[in-house]
Amino acid sequence: MRKAIITLISAVAFGAAGQAMAAGGVEIPKRDWSFEGVFGTYDRASAQRGLQVYKEVCAGCHSLNYLYYRNLMDLGYSEAAVKAFAAEHEVQDGPNDEGEMFMRPALPSDRVVKPFPNAPIYFWGDPHHKKYRAAYFETYPGIWAQGDYGEITANEGMIIHGRSDAVLNPGGVRIGTAEIYRQVEKLSEVLDSICIGQNWEGDVRVVLFVVLRAGLALDEALQARIRSTIRRETTPRHVPAKIIAVTDVPRTISGKIVELAVRNVVHGESVTNTDALANPEALAQFKDLAELAT
Repeated sequence: MRKAIITLISAVAFGAAGQAMAAGGVEIPKRDWSFEGVFGTYDRASAQRGLQVYKEVCAGCHSLNYLYYRNLMDLGYSEAAVKAFAAEHEVQDGPNDEGEMFMRPALPSDRVVKPFPNAPIYFWGDPHHKKYRAAYFETYPGIWAQGDYGEITANEGMIIHGRSDAVLNPGGVRIGTAEIYRQVEKLSEVLDSICIGQNWEGDVRVVLFVVLRAGLALDEALQARIRSTIRRETTPRHVPAKIIAVTDVPRTISGKIVELAVRNVVHGESVTNTDALANPEALAQFKDLAELAT
């Protein structure tokens, strides 16, 4: 009861203060919050998904050091879950009985550990760092760029847009290529695949290249099965306009498929970082394809 009365008094006080400031010409900024109102709450499921994105994507460069691990219980995590999350990190403590500082697993009462800046310093077998520079510093000279799009907002939040070369835009609809790969991987006939967006008649059409098992042919029946699988599990926008068989998919030395390089070859543009590829010869089969001329 006491809490309810205090809340009511606070609401009335804020309302009166707001009217007074409005009368005096002071404009109160309007903000839309997910916890609108005195009794509003966070969407805990959304907040937990946000924490998962932070752990897997943002934690390497973006800090939560203003929070304590125990604050995660406000997101709906149990005490045991918070303890387990904290214990994944180490904090400095001390001094001990010998007067020395030491490292120990973090506790819920500790602040969230700041990220440690890290990056590979060279590639194995690349003594002159030519492949290293081509992979990370060629897009923006002198600036590290690994091909992922992210945005830091005015309030120091972070929006993850995904791989710069892994987003298609047919009909103005953003599609992640991973959404297509997940469906193609279910087909036993397909060993590997790579998907790009081809500029076509003022729009973008989805083109899927597949590596088939030995002895199989990309006939109409198999193409129909691929399309129906993608359509059933995603949307009609995800269905490729063209499906073409290839013998190999170009990859980086670290094993990532290179959609942007394939897209450049299809559009007759140059590929500038072939030194970063494990199999640059695979790009030749994507050049001047008759199937993509119609």
